Amino acid sequence: MKRLSLIVAVLFVCLVSAPVRAAEALNDAELADVRGGINLGPFANFSFGATMTTSVNGQLALTTTLKLTPQGEQVTQVAGAGTQNLNTSAQYGINVSALPQTGVVVSGSGGGTAIIQSMVSHLLNLVVNTANNQTIVQNTVMRIAVPDLAALKLETAQISIAGALTHSIGLSMLQFAGH
Repeated sequence: MKRLSLIVAVLFVCLVSAPVRAAEALNDAELADVRGGINLGPFANFSFGATMTTSVNGQLALTTTLKLTPQGEQVTQVAGAGTQNLNTSAQYGINVSALPQTGVVVSGSGGGTAIIQSMVSHLLNLVVNTANNQTIVQNTVMRIAVPDLAALKLETAQISIAGALTHSIGLSMLQFAGH
């Protein structure tokens, strides 16, 4: 019986294993296919977006939106009504000169509120406040959409099951070889 189990295990491993290639140099096209990144195969059509919003005293001050598209990333920024250019922050005692200059200032009682948002190479949603009695609310929402998520889950489950079976068969073969 053990011999039959070993034969079945070897056949299964041979059937599910990918063919092994001899080590050889890859040309540029082949190398491009194996470089890092996420390869979702038939599920490569997914979308990602993020939106950061900051409001001061219930009024929208700044919204920054990022969308990843096949053409690259698109970042848009919309300033709320009554906001000022970020370069006016010094008059409120705020020094943001070392920070990305992608934001606005809102004047307030006894000072101002500088809001800086950036989505270039990182997500930054920063507030520097010198005004009194401000209610500041920041929100960041990220969205990932996979059109056929159910099929992706099924494929992931199948890969997991195949890995578990391969592992179990490998353990069985080791146990058999040890006896």
